[in-house]
Amino acid sequence: MGTEGRLLVAGDDGNCRAEFCGRLAAAGYSVDVAEGPPAALEKLAGGGYDLLLLAGAACGLSVVETLRRRWSSAELPVIVVGGAEQLAGAAAALRSGADDWIGDTLPFTVALARIEAQLRMHALHRASRRATAHSPRPVRRESASPVPRGAADLCDNDARKAAPGPAKL
Repeated sequence: MGTEGRLLVAGDDGNCRAEFCGRLAAAGYSVDVAEGPPAALEKLAGGGYDLLLLAGAACGLSVVETLRRRWSSAELPVIVVGGAEQLAGAAAALRSGADDWIGDTLPFTVALARIEAQLRMHALHRASRRATAHSPRPVRRESASPVPRGAADLCDNDARKAAPGPAKL
């Protein structure tokens, strides 16, 4: 996969964040950094991001829930990056709306593959929305019946004229 995508990495551990961002940039991604949740929300409001990586204390459940009230998974995939000590919070983060969870001990190649997978899904959602927005509107018919209005009445009238009185079986 090509490395297309603008990523925002939000976290509170500057050393780990710098190393992770450096590796993402070396892989060809455009990477911006936010110093925690308030700065991340401010940057996200400006638009243009394809994926958000929340790391460290920035990956609190309230942050994920706040993000999901503003952006759907289709609009902004969110991956939580946590350490082994945060493993218990992985399921809670996913249930709160995170799209994936990556342990910080996971090999970078696997983390990169998971980021690529989220970006592929994001691109598919974006293409689907564009196609839907540009598709012609369906033509509405007044009647779902294949017989034009009035034709059924003509048939009934012709049948009544041909056989006056009650029908006999």
